[in-house]
Amino acid sequence: MDEIKPTHSIDVTGKMCPYPLVITKTEIERLNHGDILEIITTDPDAPNNISEWTKDQGHEVLGIEKSEEAIRIYLKKMTKTLTVVLNRGPYISEYTDVALNLTLKAREKGYNVNLYLYIDGVWAPHKKQNPKAFPNIEEHFKEMIEKGVNIKVCARCAEARGLTQDVIVGELPLVGLYDLIYWLKESHQSISFPG
Repeated sequence: MDEIKPTHSIDVTGKMCPYPLVITKTEIERLNHGDILEIITTDPDAPNNISEWTKDQGHEVLGIEKSEEAIRIYLKKMTKTLTVVLNRGPYISEYTDVALNLTLKAREKGYNVNLYLYIDGVWAPHKKQNPKAFPNIEEHFKEMIEKGVNIKVCARCAEARGLTQDVIVGELPLVGLYDLIYWLKESHQSISFPG
């Protein structure tokens, strides 16, 4: 095995199940995407427990080294990806506002977030919105773009509704359904706000 260079290390020697896993869960939440955590343990169940949890959470097990003194488990933190599909236009119901707030909260919590605007959802990033009694969805889109949310607009849906690039906030890309399929395939979770 190539030498693995951890960026963080925890020593849970002497602690038995469930403590190595519980401490690992707490520690990995503090790490950034790509950081490598070394867990030093003497619990013979820890490699299996931690490996299963790690895979379930979308992180990567880089290696397990066993010696007479201890077991060393190396994990790489991976950022989870959430894909949100919005099929509703703004101001018809609260779906759009809820979807965009969820998207922003997930991004703030460190998720990689994709937002695909489909069917009437393509109306949501329309420029020059001036609602009187509702949150301004255009401003939500500006904030999401600023915070690094990946946003794409269904090209066929936009064309069918007469929307062109010049009336969409932030020059969001107009794409086909293959982009959505790819996002869904690569996502850990997805949620749809239907029309």
